[in-house]
Amino acid sequence: MLLNDLIKIDEPSILKAKDIVQWKRSKGSYNFSSLPKVALIALKKNAFSRKTLLLSKKIKGISGKNYSYKSKLLLCSDFGSGSTSIILLLEELHSLGVKKFIFVGLAGIMDNHISEGEANVISSVRSLVGSSYYYSKKENINAHDLDWLNKTATVLGINMKTSICVDAPFRETPALIRFCAKNNISLIEMETAGLYAFSEFYGVSCLSILIGADRLSVDTWEHPKNIEQLIKKQKDIIQKLIKHLI
Repeated sequence: MLLNDLIKIDEPSILKAKDIVQWKRSKGSYNFSSLPKVALIALKKNAFSRKTLLLSKKIKGISGKNYSYKSKLLLCSDFGSGSTSIILLLEELHSLGVKKFIFVGLAGIMDNHISEGEANVISSVRSLVGSSYYYSKKENINAHDLDWLNKTATVLGINMKTSICVDAPFRETPALIRFCAKNNISLIEMETAGLYAFSEFYGVSCLSILIGADRLSVDTWEHPKNIEQLIKKQKDIIQKLIKHLI
């Protein structure tokens, strides 16, 4: 028997996120009694505007930098990177009562029709990520809440694309890039497979919005040309989401 065969999606786990939450509560680790029902997630705090953070309450006890904005939205960042890190955050937040999650991140571009700084909402993701396997056995994972996906894309005025999610950014090989081109996969990144596998497992609404940054082809890598503009784009997207969600 292969070790992967021991992972049964319908078999309950021994350690649950609610156990960690109860333990933290008993220690007085949290400075809140409840959290907003919707979380906006970014890898770095600089994706949120300074004005938004000034109007927010700092949340303690959860890994990363977390803020409650007007008691209506949870803003999360600096929890790590990759699907494993985002799943750890999602598990705890879900156990604390958060119901919806939107991730705004950066991705490598493999589609010549996508410009640097262009945002797209991800309708489905191919997974080459180990952690997603514990939540979904599927190689291709669709967004769970299609109605929310369509409404968000319309509000933001952005297109839907597919991505591929990897664990090792320095092992993006020519064969992988050719596969993506053949299968109309536009973006490559590290978080969406974990996000969407978690969404499927628990039946909760999760969206991934990815902004094109660096560019990959079969034989070359091109660095982003304007980092400041990418940060500004994240801020703009998040501000639009805040206005839409509140």
